Amino acid sequence: MRWRFVWAIIILGLAECVLWLIAGLVQWSLANFSLGPVYSPQVAEAARRSMTEFAWGALNLACLVAYYLRAWSWGRWLMAAIQLANLAVTLYLGFSTVSCGENGFAGFWLAAIPAGSLALQYLLWRRIDRRPGSSPPLAALRTPITLAIVVGALAVGAALAVAGWRLGLDGIESHSGTVSSVTTDDSALSVTIDSSPRVYSFSDYAFEPLPLLSPGERVVILTGEACNYGTPLAVQSARGLWIDSIDGKAVRPYAPFNWGEHETLRWSLLSIGLVLELLSLVGMALWIG
Repeated sequence: MRWRFVWAIIILGLAECVLWLIAGLVQWSLANFSLGPVYSPQVAEAARRSMTEFAWGALNLACLVAYYLRAWSWGRWLMAAIQLANLAVTLYLGFSTVSCGENGFAGFWLAAIPAGSLALQYLLWRRIDRRPGSSPPLAALRTPITLAIVVGALAVGAALAVAGWRLGLDGIESHSGTVSSVTTDDSALSVTIDSSPRVYSFSDYAFEPLPLLSPGERVVILTGEACNYGTPLAVQSARGLWIDSIDGKAVRPYAPFNWGEHETLRWSLLSIGLVLELLSLVGMALWIG
């Protein structure tokens, strides 16, 4: 039984080594690729990233060999340390590549490999290698039903946290105030409000028709800071609501006047999801013993 767990951990570690080496090869092959002029600093940076991935893959392979040879002693601690580092690195890569709602989420799937390896190592340590005669805490609650509840709560918590996080990827900010000035040219409407020094420009390409605003009106403007470089996505006054026809999907079905409901939902989902995840992980550890 023990060697089944050991081989499962080894297979996961080997898959991780292969992925790191493939990532290094891909990065190396694309070092000179560019849609425009190729600059030597960019090529050098890509080469450094490739060599870093090669080195990290080699380090993973060395730890894997050490684990195979010394799985009963210091090898297990070395494997746990490298997989914990892999988990941190893959989570960082996932967060750094996600942008504007859709891009980069596939990177988070790589974190499942070190997470699964750590779970198997903990299970091996706490269940298979437990000294004979010792009884784990809360042994009476270690039933398949309890495990199903914990796993279900873990999945629900992850779904809630991801849903809440996705709602904030566009970085939409709300700006409210009284219109100070309105300037119209051939293709855009430029507006300033008394609470902000910024000039909000509404293009007739995205806003058809252009918002009907005049000085002295109370307005709320939503801007997309992360994905739209601070450009307005929606504006609402007592006379109407105007939403960007191209990028306004990040705002709908909400409107500037009720944007607080969106933020309440976002933070509630994120908070409840993270708390549920932490409680589920604690429950999983208690179930294992």
